[in-house]
Order: sequence, then structure tokens, then C-alpha cells
Amino acid sequence: MINILIQENYIKKKKYINMIENIKKSKHINVYNFNNKNDIKVLTEKHKLENIITVCHNNLDIKISYTNIISALKNVLKLMPNMKKKMDILKNICLNIPIILFSCGPSSDINLKKMKEIEDNYLILAVKYSRDILLKNNIFIDFTLQSHFTHKGYKLVNSNEENTISLLIISECWPSSIRTSLHSKSDIIFTPYNNVNWTHDKTFNNLITKKNINIITINDNKIKEKLIVFFKAHIMLEVSIPFSMYIGCKNIFTFGWDGPKNGKYNYASGKELNLPNRISAVNNRIVNNATIKEYGFIKTIDNEIFIKNNINVYKCNEISPIKLRFKDILNN
Repeated sequence: MINILIQENYIKKKKYINMIENIKKSKHINVYNFNNKNDIKVLTEKHKLENIITVCHNNLDIKISYTNIISALKNVLKLMPNMKKKMDILKNICLNIPIILFSCGPSSDINLKKMKEIEDNYLILAVKYSRDILLKNNIFIDFTLQSHFTHKGYKLVNSNEENTISLLIISECWPSSIRTSLHSKSDIIFTPYNNVNWTHDKTFNNLITKKNINIITINDNKIKEKLIVFFKAHIMLEVSIPFSMYIGCKNIFTFGWDGPKNGKYNYASGKELNLPNRISAVNNRIVNNATIKEYGFIKTIDNEIFIKNNINVYKCNEISPIKLRFKDILNN
């Protein structure tokens, strides 16, 4: 068992208060409250604690401790011997906490000062390039999703690495030396289902015809020793939304999930979002028919799959053409 000692009167953000309550229900973690350094000694001796992780204000001057629950959780994951154990820790750990998925489309060009104002109440998952946009505006990122398929022009590991749980998509086709290096840099690893005959088209057709959410959900069959496999369906349906569902989020709010424009990928171009590490060439990539089909079917996927499974997925900027329900979380 892992033992987390938390200075609970130091934790103020609503999302983390709720997360701690969920962690207390875990079969793999014991949670103890404390107020001062002496409490730690008393608890350790009374319960004969080992494998201790401490979350507290840095003014307590405890040699090995973390100032936020995400950093502590990240280090719990590091102690786990395989991906199954890691995912056991994360299962429903964010139950009923709302999450913002911040991607790179034009509807992510928002007033980030307002985003900063609401960050205490929402978990934030940054998708690919958007990570640097949020960090630039001092917005705390709880989960960071990077894809090595589009790694050119930005670093996979970032200055916020110790304060975020890192999710990474890699290819099993790459040399083992590359995969080993990437495994060591991220907490949770994903890879596409290794079958050349399984395409994006097959995933979307399965979603539409069978209306079966299991094609995208994370389950025991997809969690392997070192990574999690998924069926190709674009990064939001492949990993971002399934991961959010797995950790227990029922209300999922999206910025920047907009779909292609004029047959090409469509990225935000506002001054705030046009960072030096965003490679311009990506705007000229041609979109395949399967990706266009995904965005045409999204309303059906929402109505027939998400809503029927008590999952609410919203777009949060009206300029987004994606056919999702709209909710203005920045102004309400």
C-alpha cells in the first residue's frame, strides 16, 4: 500500500478537495491528514507507515514532499511496476470532477485570463501544442497529452513535467531504443492497435452502426504490461475523451476540437496561439476521408453513445463547427 499524508487545510482548490475524497476510497492508497511536522512522526510510528508520500505547504520544510496532489499522484504512479497497476490507481480517481480538454483548433483562441479564473474548479488536460499556450499564460495543467507522431517542433518533456501527469502516444513499430526512452519520460503510454487492416473508418463505422461505446473506452483488455492500446479515431476520441471517462469525469468540456477546413487540418492562428514551436507545415497536411467522416458523425456519436452512457461532452466556444452541445463555461 502507498501512504499519502496530506496537510488538508492547505488544499484549497475545489477539484483537488474532491479528488482527495476519491483517493480515500482507493483500495491501493491510504490517506492520512496532518497539520504539522510532529503529526507526521506520530502517524508514521502509530501506523508503522512505509512508502510515504507527503503533500503540504513548502513552509513546513519537509525534505521530500509535494505542494500539490497531482505531483504526489504522479510519484505514486512511478512506484507502480506496470501499466495495469498504474491504471488501477487512476480508475475513477476524478469521479464527477469536470474536465476541460484544451486542443489546438481555432476555438481554442479564447480569453485565457478567463480560463485562469475558472481553473480551480476544472481539471485541465492539454492536448499536444496547446500545452505551451496554457503554460505561457500560467494556467496549471493536470494532464498533458503528447503524440510522438507530431513531435517535430516542440519538446515532449516540458518545464511543467513534475507537476503534470504525462500521457504519450507512441508507435510500437519504432525501434526499442526509442520506445524505452519515451517510456521513461511519461507516466501513461498509449499506442494504436497494431493491425494495418484496422482503420479510422472501421472505428467510426463501428461507433455509428453498433452504437457501442466499448470501441473507444479503456478496459482491461486494452491495458497491457507497458502501455494501453486504442483503435484509431483521432486523438480526442482515441485517448482524450476515453481517458477522461476512465478517471471518472462525466462532464467533459472542449476547446479547440473543431475539425478540418477545406480538406486540411485547421489550427488556431491567433497571435496568442501562434507560438514559435508550432510548425507551420502542419497546417498544410491533407485530411483523410476518415477524419472528415468523424466530424460529420460526431452529433450521432454524442446522441447515441455519450448521452446514453451518462457522459456529457460539450464545445465551449460557439465558433467551433463541431456538432456538439454548447456550454459557455467562461462566462457562466
